[in-house]
Amino acid sequence: MLAVVLVAVPTAVAARMPLLPWHTYLLAILDGFFPALIALVSVWLICGHAPKWIRIAAVVPLTFLLSLVYIAAQFSILILRYWIEGPNSLTSNVEYYRGFLWSSTLMWTKPVAIGIAALCAWLYFARRAGWFDPLGDRRANASQTVEPIKFNRWANRIAIGFVCLVAIFPIALLYKLMTPTPLPLNEFSGNNGFDDFLEAGRMIGPATGTRLRNWGRLSDAQIRTELETLKPALDRMRAGIEKNAWNPNVYRPWSNEDYRAFAALADILSAQGELARRSKNTSLELRNNLDALWIAHAEIRGSASNDYFAGGCPAYFETDLYSNLWNMCHRLTAAQCEATGKELNEISSRREPWALRDQRRRIIEANAGWNAHLTSLLGYWSGEHLVQGRREEHFKRETMLQMVRVLVAMKQFHAKHSELPVALNELVPDYLPAVPGDPFGNGPMQYRKNGEFFALYSVGPDGDDDGATAVAQNSQSGEGDWTKEFLFP
Repeated sequence: MLAVVLVAVPTAVAARMPLLPWHTYLLAILDGFFPALIALVSVWLICGHAPKWIRIAAVVPLTFLLSLVYIAAQFSILILRYWIEGPNSLTSNVEYYRGFLWSSTLMWTKPVAIGIAALCAWLYFARRAGWFDPLGDRRANASQTVEPIKFNRWANRIAIGFVCLVAIFPIALLYKLMTPTPLPLNEFSGNNGFDDFLEAGRMIGPATGTRLRNWGRLSDAQIRTELETLKPALDRMRAGIEKNAWNPNVYRPWSNEDYRAFAALADILSAQGELARRSKNTSLELRNNLDALWIAHAEIRGSASNDYFAGGCPAYFETDLYSNLWNMCHRLTAAQCEATGKELNEISSRREPWALRDQRRRIIEANAGWNAHLTSLLGYWSGEHLVQGRREEHFKRETMLQMVRVLVAMKQFHAKHSELPVALNELVPDYLPAVPGDPFGNGPMQYRKNGEFFALYSVGPDGDDDGATAVAQNSQSGEGDWTKEFLFP
């Protein structure tokens, strides 16, 4: 078996060598040898002469160890590749990929563990059924009692069942590939405010949008003049905000005209925000930030989970919008906080769950050709769809929204009572309809108070409450909590 692998894998990969970079060639060979290694070790576990409890106990550490070796080997090849490219490439890329080592190992361990357990079970029953006898143990024991014969019959049935299950998998996979979910015609109905956004962008025009995008070269008077000229476009945009709005382009590509119109709308919002900051007009800055957030929400609503989004459009900067609101909260009056809280609560109530958006992604991939459909199916069955569907990115944005909602409610509570609440449920129902849940956890958002200082935090991607210990900067492992802190007044 090993001899076949030694000859077949390099030969098969070498046949495509002209089309592959050298590091991909090495990874392909590694991917071929590694399953063969697992198969050989599994045969040894079942057919070896070690006591049964040792062979069974060895499966768990062996699974993890082989997974770790596999990911480490891939990481080593990446290091070698970047080292050959030069020191700058090595420094900039290795730190980024190092964070994925642990998470990739854990993700890869799941299918490997299932595969090894299934293979070992099948080998055990197939051997007891007499399908093969690699060590000659059963031939040496010529005398068979009644019990082993009975067990052999059951072992034979179980081994046949394993073969049937394995045979069903490619049949089920083929069936899924042949029957993709059809693209829905229209998920939403009614008057769509998104049409107003696009029309407002067309009224601005690409030339004016480009000029406003370079607001750093414009004086305050020039920006103000441009905005006064574009007041009809801003009014049309705000008319769209008053309506129910959603992205109609999820199952069809954006047209160049629509993309340019939406980008122009983002340009005017950016210029208006800059004018508000220069003139220290908190009311205009707040209104501009909320308008951009409504448009970003409309762009996300109806979209697929891996769509984060065309560069330069509002949804691309959604996290920046939440950060802006958090930072300007010191300057907001009680009336501004009340109005802002109502809008944020409405945005939160309309926000779509990740599962719905990821379902759209899978429908799109199912209709994008067999290669994309196959990758999507295998990713979903192995659990990798959580990465493909950018689940962490969705929850990160959701967490920031909930934190800003709590902060605005805190601001209102503090203005009325001159102190912070002991617990978040004191904000309900006067300032919040309910205590926001933690998108990464199973409970509510976490809150800690110390005098006029408080911290809000989510358990973060690792799902563990680390007592508001923040995730390290540039960390890819996700260990720690996502924490935001605020000091009154």
